[in-house]
Amino acid sequence: MKLDFDSDTSAPLIRSYGAGVIAVGDRTLDRPFVIVGSSIDLEILPARPADLTAEHLRRLADLGADILIIGTGSRQMFLRAELTVPLLEKGIGLEAMDTAAACRCYNVLVAENRAVAAAFYMMDS
Repeated sequence: MKLDFDSDTSAPLIRSYGAGVIAVGDRTLDRPFVIVGSSIDLEILPARPADLTAEHLRRLADLGADILIIGTGSRQMFLRAELTVPLLEKGIGLEAMDTAAACRCYNVLVAENRAVAAAFYMMDS
């Protein structure tokens, strides 16, 4: 799906998403990644959302965002409560949803100039 948004922020917007790829700004990514501000990190996430640990969430909590969105792939996956403790300790909101919904939500929050970090896993075909 192609998305069009206008924004005055330096954060890259998600331009499109589909099976196995997400277009962010002028890049097309095909593996899990995190966006915060103008940075894209390809190293912070494990290969599958089921492999997320409290340490991963602690690293995401340290990124300085007020809200963390996690796009869990083709299907929504809820995180175990004990994994979210690092976020709760810092007062960071967490929303886990399927990746298509996370892409749309991320763009809306960026357009509102919200302090958002987002972690994305690819959707299956």
